[in-house]
Amino acid sequence: MTRALELARSSLGKVSPNPSVGAVLVKDGRIVGEGVTQPPGGPHAEVMAINSAGDLAAGATLYVSLEPCAHYGKTPPCMEALIAAGIHSAFVATIDPDPRTNGKGIEFLKSEGIDVKIGDGSEEAEEIIESFTKFTMTQQPFFSAKFAMSLDGKIATRTGSSKWITSEESRKRSHVIRSQSDVIMIGVGTAIADNPLLTARTSKNLDSKQPLRLIVDTFGRLPTNSRMLKQAGRTIVASSEINSSTKRSLQNQGADVFEFPRVNEGVDLYAVANFLAAEGFTSVLAEGGSSLLGSLFNCKMVDKVYAFIAPLVIGGSGAKSPVGGLGPKDLSEATTMTKLKYETIGNDFLVTGYIKK
Repeated sequence: MTRALELARSSLGKVSPNPSVGAVLVKDGRIVGEGVTQPPGGPHAEVMAINSAGDLAAGATLYVSLEPCAHYGKTPPCMEALIAAGIHSAFVATIDPDPRTNGKGIEFLKSEGIDVKIGDGSEEAEEIIESFTKFTMTQQPFFSAKFAMSLDGKIATRTGSSKWITSEESRKRSHVIRSQSDVIMIGVGTAIADNPLLTARTSKNLDSKQPLRLIVDTFGRLPTNSRMLKQAGRTIVASSEINSSTKRSLQNQGADVFEFPRVNEGVDLYAVANFLAAEGFTSVLAEGGSSLLGSLFNCKMVDKVYAFIAPLVIGGSGAKSPVGGLGPKDLSEATTMTKLKYETIGNDFLVTGYIKK
């Protein structure tokens, strides 16, 4: 099952809106086939594993990170392929939350005489499909907020200097998190101040599949010479009040510009979320700046937090913190987190947790 979970994690950010699944076939104590979910329209993990094993699939034991699907979509149900291949038994990490399957795949396998055990590796398996689960249950993307800060909660000095607060090891991890996301989201202030590439680079080269870059830009302030506009992959500018000349200039640089309703001082983020869901994006990584993260927290849209904390003190009453906005009036109204994990990365700490809803 460990290998199946590794495979599932390896295709995160590459197969949405489908869940990322890993499957391994074992026979006589050795792996004879393995597979991972292919992009939409391609084979599912179980079929890839069967194809990999060939005739050795007959009599093998299946280890799979998610219950085999029981419905017809762009591909036939995986449960039928498993029966046809002659699988002897199956270990399933977790149940598929999709109502079209949700236990039906397991019941079908059992009805065909296959011994099925459930739950091995369930915690990690459920984390891997967390964006798929939310998308399936609510038709909304899963939002993660990521930021890097000092011990005293600053993301830059009072003059805006922020490169680099955290270590190279932390920045490498950030690229892994990016690569596992469908969308990287930032505010236009951060785009102007940092002029980032906003790409996923988990090796020396760009990843072959790049997340969508989404810039929240109420008034169309994104410079047309921004470095991100010259990178591989798609860039969307979400605006509310952009003049036609600026819109054309950004489009000429390869950006897609979409206009959304304006709410108070900014773009309607709920409308943006609905747009992303309609496009089939299930996971959004919001990287700042503080105004955007403040708006997302105020709208209660954040599901998960990645907080990188560096062992330095910046100070300064004018230095920004990661989450801006108005914030709560009383401490009892503060956002609380659950399922916390703490990890040392180089000299930094990474705190990961989920927003208590």
